[in-house]
Parts: sequence; C-alpha cells; structure tokens
Amino acid sequence: MKLWYGVGSILSAERRNGLIDTMDQNPEADVVRADDYLMVDVARAREQLAGRAEALAEHMVQRVKGLVGGEPVLKGTRVPVRMVAAMKAQGASTAEIVDGYPSVTARMVELAEIWSAAHPARAAAEAF
Repeated sequence: MKLWYGVGSILSAERRNGLIDTMDQNPEADVVRADDYLMVDVARAREQLAGRAEALAEHMVQRVKGLVGGEPVLKGTRVPVRMVAAMKAQGASTAEIVDGYPSVTARMVELAEIWSAAHPARAAAEAF
C-alpha cells in the first residue's frame, strides 16, 4: 500500500500495477525494476515495515471483554484504535489527538493508523 501511494505522483496506475505484479513474481528480490528508468529498493521497504510491525506488536493494541464493547483499544487506555485512525483520516493532527486524549502518545497515534490499515473493520452485515 505504501508503495502504491508513494509512487502515485510518478507512475500511472497501470505502471504501479505492473510494478506490484513484478514484486509478487519475485518476492525475495532486494531490488525490483519497474521499467527502464525506475528501480525500487524492496529490501529497504521490508526493513521499514518490519520495524513498524515490531513496534506495533510490542505495546499497542489490546481487546478487553467488556471494555468499549470489545473493540480494539490502545493498550493501557480506553481509546479505540480505529477511532484514532479515523480522526487522523478526517484531518485531525497528532497533537490535537494527544491533547484530547492525554493517555495517548504520538507514537500510539502513528501505530493506530498502521494497525487500522492492516485490520479494516468489517461491515455490520458481514458480522451476521
């Protein structure tokens, strides 16, 4: 996803799809050639994503029965993860969120966005 948006200003959707297909065909490649002019350092992207996933796993999200209806919350708070991500998506700054929820850190806000992107909410109809 990050790659899709990261190259959005320089590659058409068709070329981005081609790049992603090439990456799918060569999952162990350190560098992927998008075309004659563009090469992507996939190894660096993997390192960055691994670091973010590790940070997320170590201290961010928990689900507690009876707390906020079982909705995933930022660990040690009663603040729903998806709510924080939705606030960011609607234009709230990290500082505004932290000011409104003193138990939430800037790092928690960043990781809430990542977690929510990786765990989209299911529609109510899918739950039945």
